[in-house]
Amino acid sequence: DRVDVVQPALFAVMVSLAALWRSYGVVPPRLPVDRPRPAVRTADAANAATVRLELPADTARRLAEVGRERGATLFTTLVAAAQAYLARLCGETDITVGTVTSGRHRPEVQQLVGFFVNTLVLRSRVEPGQPFDALLGEVRQTVLDAFAHQEVPFEQVVDAVQPERDTSRSPLFQVHVVLQNAPSADLDLPGLDVTGVETDAVRTAFELILEFVETASGALHGLVTYNTDLFDRDTVERMAGQLATLLTAVAHDPGRPVGALPLADPDALPAGTHGTFRPVPEATLPELFERQAAATPGAPALLDGERELSYAELDRAANRLAHQLIGRGVGPERLVALALPRSAAMTVAQLAVAKAGGAFLPVDPDYPAPRREFMVRDAGAHLLLDDQAQVWAAEGPDTAPTDADRTTPLTPAHPAYVIYTSGSTGTPKGVVVTHRGIAGFTAAAAEQYAVGPGDRVLQFASPSFDASVLELCVSVLTGATLVVPPDGPWLGEELAAVLDEHRITHTLIPPAALATVPAGAGRHLRTLIVGAEACPAELVDRWAPGRRMVNSYGPTEATIVATWTGPLAAGTGSPTIGAALPHARVYVLDEAMRPQPPGTDGELYLGGEGVARGYLDRPGLTAARFVADPFGPPGARLYRTGDRARWNADGELEFLGRLDRQVKVRGFRIEPGEIEAALRAHPAVDQALVVVREDEPGRTRLVGYATPADPE
Repeated sequence: DRVDVVQPALFAVMVSLAALWRSYGVVPPRLPVDRPRPAVRTADAANAATVRLELPADTARRLAEVGRERGATLFTTLVAAAQAYLARLCGETDITVGTVTSGRHRPEVQQLVGFFVNTLVLRSRVEPGQPFDALLGEVRQTVLDAFAHQEVPFEQVVDAVQPERDTSRSPLFQVHVVLQNAPSADLDLPGLDVTGVETDAVRTAFELILEFVETASGALHGLVTYNTDLFDRDTVERMAGQLATLLTAVAHDPGRPVGALPLADPDALPAGTHGTFRPVPEATLPELFERQAAATPGAPALLDGERELSYAELDRAANRLAHQLIGRGVGPERLVALALPRSAAMTVAQLAVAKAGGAFLPVDPDYPAPRREFMVRDAGAHLLLDDQAQVWAAEGPDTAPTDADRTTPLTPAHPAYVIYTSGSTGTPKGVVVTHRGIAGFTAAAAEQYAVGPGDRVLQFASPSFDASVLELCVSVLTGATLVVPPDGPWLGEELAAVLDEHRITHTLIPPAALATVPAGAGRHLRTLIVGAEACPAELVDRWAPGRRMVNSYGPTEATIVATWTGPLAAGTGSPTIGAALPHARVYVLDEAMRPQPPGTDGELYLGGEGVARGYLDRPGLTAARFVADPFGPPGARLYRTGDRARWNADGELEFLGRLDRQVKVRGFRIEPGEIEAALRAHPAVDQALVVVREDEPGRTRLVGYATPADPE
């Protein structure tokens, strides 16, 4: 967005302030809500409802005993349990809740008529590995300190802390915890029988109120009051059940780590958690293409301007180049860099490298020269092909190479391609994807995207973006035609013209680009794939009617797509990212790699046959991001995405953002660390800092600060 040049002293102050804010700034935990918050917080009876929570007398008695044994009251025990639950629910460690004090602890005000209630804020650091009874001891001290200062007006506390103000929420906490244990007074009025009646008229100025009442039988009766602008009743009922499960576990095993306290029976996790895990065809990319070419030799496979190739012609062109590449030493475990634009030549070259047994490294010619040179050098490419004329001039046999021709036999476990992604350390990294991943994705995609002979697939993505491999797989591996229109940029009216003039039936378009296309375009579209970034509800409403619209999600490390939705429908809001592909495993895990129940945040992990081999020549980084799968068969691995997600009640995944500073622009990963490294490499810059700011939902800004190498 911009880069500001600041003096070194000011830069140091900025970094220090940023660190202090991260350490001490009060930021209420982000509750997983069902709908976006209204711009102005509501506190009306029409926007509030309650869900009941019941704990039997023996559980309530044990909770009270747990507190007494550790010098804490039942109220303090409930606060500690609520904070432990919120930490699990939100995936955070800095947890604030609110409570109230009557303000009548002084004798002189106990008989006065008036309202003396004040609000207290209770803040705790909740670590997953911390035993609950240790947390209880810390919360006990926090509660004692808070009540020792209970006369300080809440408004004065807010003014002193100076939190970031937001009209959509309370400034210091979103959850209120109350224990109603004051003795009930019988109202005796002459000539009248007086009976207490519960009212359904409730209101809340907060997102949740957890209210507990000790009953005459010794049980704990709970009411969870929630803001209906934010939560569905089913969600809150599930949360109440999870809190009751956690409280029961605390009552019987208070020494258990907070992160190990159960929220639900693991068997209750959605079926989509682990995927259906359909076996993957034992085939390589060239085998898949050659089977299709044999099945539909005369069908159009590739259309590039005036050049049109049938499947048989495309097969022969790729074979000729493949034999030439083999003669140059290309084979399994060797890379060929393809610095070619979107073109028929690029498709021929990709297939030829695969037929030779090598792995192709697409290098977008529009990338800056230093980036292209780095990719080729870092990958240790055996060859660089950067001239389309070389593709068409290749001489060699028309027949498909076999293992007898290749340097060594080709297997599904060998690399098929390498895609470079942005690097958080400032160094881009190559992701090594195998033929097995392509076979699994193609088999599933042909069914999910409803693509086959007679369809026309648009080649829209940059060659260096793995969406371009999706376009390759769902076209020439399924019998469809891959259409390569004249060079872009393709947005707005130009993209609409491309869709209509070329009678495109299937395409993947990121939401940011799709939003520019005027209504009424794409009259031939039967399947529209969106992905790589969040898709607004408005786009679903506009584009879903009359066609199959699917939201897909997947990092490069999971072979293009790891989860997808069913066909979207207008009026259903912003889409989820769906559930696992048939050959994939998907988990939402906490910091200890334990499955999170529905509605609870965690990190998204991906497993199955689509998981990449790792990062090219980056063993340390590979070991950190590709970890053992504790739920799969021996030797299985999971990829840690760094994305936050949660399961909803329907067994679909809701994407909640990143755990780090990474952002995406039109599907491309942007790492602030890489930008900082580039700034520091400039001779005029001494230090650099890039700040990610979300000015409004869906609009992220990157602001760079740099100190000059020469202060003068």
